[in-house]
Amino acid sequence: MAFVRSMVGVALLIIVVCSLGAVEARGAGGGGGGGTRNTHADLVKAVTSTCSLVLSSDVTLTANLPDVDTTACPEVKIVGACRKRQCKIDGAGKYSFLRGGITVRLENLWLTKMRCSGADNAPVVFKAGHVFITGCRVTHNVNAQDTGALSAYEGRITVEKTVFEHNQGRIGGAILLDSFSTLVATDVSFGNNKAAKGGAIFNIESDVQCTRCQFLHNLAGDGGALYFQDNDGTEGTFKNSQFIGNKATRAGGMGGAVYIHNIDPGAKFCNCEWDRNTVPGTGPRSRAPVVQHLYIHNQEEGTISFCPARPLSGVVIEPPATAVNVKDDCASGC
Repeated sequence: MAFVRSMVGVALLIIVVCSLGAVEARGAGGGGGGGTRNTHADLVKAVTSTCSLVLSSDVTLTANLPDVDTTACPEVKIVGACRKRQCKIDGAGKYSFLRGGITVRLENLWLTKMRCSGADNAPVVFKAGHVFITGCRVTHNVNAQDTGALSAYEGRITVEKTVFEHNQGRIGGAILLDSFSTLVATDVSFGNNKAAKGGAIFNIESDVQCTRCQFLHNLAGDGGALYFQDNDGTEGTFKNSQFIGNKATRAGGMGGAVYIHNIDPGAKFCNCEWDRNTVPGTGPRSRAPVVQHLYIHNQEEGTISFCPARPLSGVVIEPPATAVNVKDDCASGC
């Protein structure tokens, strides 16, 4: 009996020690793992001190995040690890996410319902030096006075395997590029975004490079999907991309999918698909939509090229004399 009591005591001791170890391990997990739920405070630390965070749960913001502390955190990395789904960071319809930063990396996240206001502002990422976004969803973000999700000023945005949907702004429903910025997008979908100009992207003096991108059912007053302007460094290259069901919505609006205003160096559309991009009709009795994929206005300097050829219809060039700068040409870098 003494032997049995001794063995029972040893077993109980082992159970207690293991239980204490498990509790300690969960506590050491902090904001990132071990079953502990993440909080707004974990995100604050990630942009001001720890510089990185692996999320194991969804987080709802309770305030705007502070600006990235670039001295403490020259690089910020936030990664979702919510098993088989993206971890959601929810702005609750009133708070903004990241402001500034030198290098920012976002992976496997669902960034939704961020909101801010005012010109020169963005609710999801505002003017970071270089933003890397991989395997994310960016949805239902709003700034009615500027861009709906991301802005870059003399910066760079690299995006892969990501979806931008239902974002809303004034210039660029999803992304605004300004002053020699660059967007490199691969396998990215832009759907149902909305703006006054450029339902998905507004580009001024910057470079957009899209490979296998989809622009689906975006809306804007002009440039249902894209709005490009300025003859000082504005350019774009679109390879194997789709422009389907985008709309210019204002009365007299132009560019169901793409609005271009005298850009230089220009734009290239390589093996792209165009379908059902429309503008409002102008007849006295009917406002029925009219197919118009691109509106190219006052293109006096740079070249707009299509490989192998432009759409058979739905391309408007004004004034007609500038049509010499719109070419069907595969030798231009496609």
